[in-house]
Amino acid sequence: MLLLYMRQYLELWVMFDALDDSQDHRIDEVEFKKNQNLLLGWGLKMKDVMRCFREVDVNRGGVILFDEFAHWAISKKLDLADDDDAEAAGAGSGLISSSFQSTWKPSRQHQQRQGGATRSRKINWTDIAHKIPWRNDSSSKSRRKRLWQKVDRNRNGYASLAEIDSVVVKLLGLGDVFAKPVLIRSYKASCRLHKKASGKSDGFVDRKEFKSLLVYMRQYLELWIMFDDIDASHDHRLSEDEFSRASDRLINWKLDPALLSDAFIQIDANHGGMVLFDEFAHWYLFLFI
Repeated sequence: MLLLYMRQYLELWVMFDALDDSQDHRIDEVEFKKNQNLLLGWGLKMKDVMRCFREVDVNRGGVILFDEFAHWAISKKLDLADDDDAEAAGAGSGLISSSFQSTWKPSRQHQQRQGGATRSRKINWTDIAHKIPWRNDSSSKSRRKRLWQKVDRNRNGYASLAEIDSVVVKLLGLGDVFAKPVLIRSYKASCRLHKKASGKSDGFVDRKEFKSLLVYMRQYLELWIMFDDIDASHDHRLSEDEFSRASDRLINWKLDPALLSDAFIQIDANHGGMVLFDEFAHWYLFLFI
């Protein structure tokens, strides 16, 4: 159930972020009115846009906060319009600062293929959005359809992790960007998102789940960049010392300083004394959403 709630609130956050032109985590009347076509596309039926704004603005503060929007959107049964149930807005999710979003370290697999360490590079989110078309515009939909046809080579309507990995590395040339933990975590999350009638995942991604996969890839890539930046020893684990030394960066990534004191214990779910990527991603997404 927790994963389902996380998925729902991630989608709500994407909708909220799409309306929030100023990116100040608040939606004012101008932004709400300007983007009313998005609301209509998500299934909202309204006659008076400003009356609708006042309905959402429960505390009468003149702006809509995420909690207000989420409660209202759920009550109105808003849903992102597309061939499935996921979307992402803008160049980044806003989890980390724009200045940090521009850099990344090549994956360890890519470094090994290159025969050693490779320098940190600039990450081009626009290029990634083109190659991993998670957005909802007509161009992204068309590219996503073509990409699915390349992923589903057997034409059986399903894609395995190996097939997706092959396309990302060989066809899209993004093997140096998407580390294996990012692909694996994204794949598992999208498989669990649309459970079959039995209530269990079949372990494959189908066409309906494909866009969800792309959204998760984008989100978990950003989380991986954060995780890898903290991981000074590059052993794919965070020690308590590494986590403590990264406190300033975590605060820059919008973490409440008051939560830092016992954060490591909370993240280390298996009490192994080290934080793994899955634990870090689960914790950060839960806090952020």
